[in-house]
Amino acid sequence: MRRICLQRRVFVKQEKKSLGWILASATISSWYSTILLYLCTMYHIPYNIDLKAFSRKLRNHSTVGEILLWMQLRAGQLKGFTFNRQKSLGEYIVDFYCKPLKLVIEVDGGYHITPEQRVRDQHRQQILESMGLHFLRFRDEEVRSDINTVIEAIERYIKTFEATEYN
Repeated sequence: MRRICLQRRVFVKQEKKSLGWILASATISSWYSTILLYLCTMYHIPYNIDLKAFSRKLRNHSTVGEILLWMQLRAGQLKGFTFNRQKSLGEYIVDFYCKPLKLVIEVDGGYHITPEQRVRDQHRQQILESMGLHFLRFRDEEVRSDINTVIEAIERYIKTFEATEYN
């Protein structure tokens, strides 16, 4: 038998497809059940596989602000949370994403100043926020000139998130 997760419930799929899905029995130890239930409640946001190559291209051509911020976020350096860089979410690519925090961080360069691009950014943000994500936006100049203030803002978000999510 193979244990899998479907619709936030733990199910066991039997090898014979004709028997379908049955609810996991009490044979699973309680600690193992707790872990499986926790993993099942983690939210998965689908993404467009066609954006993978473009995402890689963006990672290889990052702005100075994105690189400086990435040096602070990578490898769990910020309170142990792991961030992804140039992550595909839905039909969009975001600069930084932390799944456990449901956090998207955008570093807006000169390209984001035009009124048309601001409207597109706002629309994209609204769609991603409707998926339960939270946004922090910083200007590229702000990241380059005062990275400590940016990191403090992210740490404040983490503190607020932990206080509301875990209490």
